[in-house]
Amino acid sequence: FNWDTTSTGWTDSVSGMFEGVINFDSQSNLFRGAISLAIPNNSIEYIDTDKYHMLSFGIVGNNTNQASSIGTCDMFIKWTSTDSTYSWKNLLGGNYLVGNGWDEWGVVGPIDLDSIPNLNWGNGDATDLWLLMQSGAQVLPTTPVDVRIGWIKLEESAP
Repeated sequence: FNWDTTSTGWTDSVSGMFEGVINFDSQSNLFRGAISLAIPNNSIEYIDTDKYHMLSFGIVGNNTNQASSIGTCDMFIKWTSTDSTYSWKNLLGGNYLVGNGWDEWGVVGPIDLDSIPNLNWGNGDATDLWLLMQSGAQVLPTTPVDVRIGWIKLEESAP
C-alpha cells in the first residue's frame, strides 16, 4: 500500500530485505506506507499470539523532510485474527526511534506486543500482520522517504 519499490534510494538489496520509497499523499498531508508480513493461508501456520509476542527489526530510513533527531517516521501495527480485525496502534510508543540518515541503521525492539494498549495481542492466532510507516511533511516541497527493513523477528521472549 503506497510503496514505490521501483525508485528506491538503495541499490544493494540482499535476499530477505525490504526496501521502498514512501511518497507524499497530498490528501492526508502525510507520508504513509503499509506493508503486510507474509503469513501462510493455512491454520496450522498462523502465528500463535499467546506464544509469540516479542517483535524486533533492523531498520533505517532517510527522510530529508524533517530533522534527523526526530527519526525517519512513526510506526503503527495492526493485525487480524480468525474472528477479529484490530485497528492501527502506535508500535514505537515514544520508546524507540527509526534512525534517519544513511548511517543511522539500528535495531528497534524487542517490543512486547502484549504491552501495547488496545492491540489485543494474545487473543487468537494472527492471520494478517501489518506495519505502517508514517511521517508528516516538515519541509516543502516534499522528497520521498526511503525505508529499508533488513530483518524482522517475532519471538517467544526477549533474548
